[in-house]
Amino acid sequence: MKHLFQLVRPLNLIIIGFTMYSTRLFLYLYEIQFNASIFQKPGEELDFFLMVISTLLIGAGGNMINDYFDVKADRVNKPEKLIITKHVKRRVAILNHWILNLIAFSIAIYLSVRNNSFWYVFIHLLSINALWFYSLYFKRRPFSGNLIVASLTSLVPILCG
Repeated sequence: MKHLFQLVRPLNLIIIGFTMYSTRLFLYLYEIQFNASIFQKPGEELDFFLMVISTLLIGAGGNMINDYFDVKADRVNKPEKLIITKHVKRRVAILNHWILNLIAFSIAIYLSVRNNSFWYVFIHLLSINALWFYSLYFKRRPFSGNLIVASLTSLVPILCG
């Protein structure tokens, strides 16, 4: 269990959650200062919490799949930090990746239905697939790999608006 926890890189997930809640706070303070009406719907705080959770689950799954596809390179470059195959079976890692993404996508479907918007499903599906293809193929391509990571990173605060 400890090694699965290490596999999802909890510090990265904390930074993502902190970014989302900081952006939310900034927007809330903007609303107070300019008397704007950004947050109006009942249950919006629960929706935001669910969006943060689903984003964190996708991030955790992305970290897992990244390590899953990096086993050969990590065996040579960082054998002391190798988690998959040393402490966690590959099968367990891929299964956990799919479970985390399934839960996150289910939350996105709920949020899309609740808010009458395809946006949540689209962004989450795009993120899940982008992380998979990044880990499998684009990581070895300097420009396109960095572009994918930068785009996904920029989605974190955008999702909060």
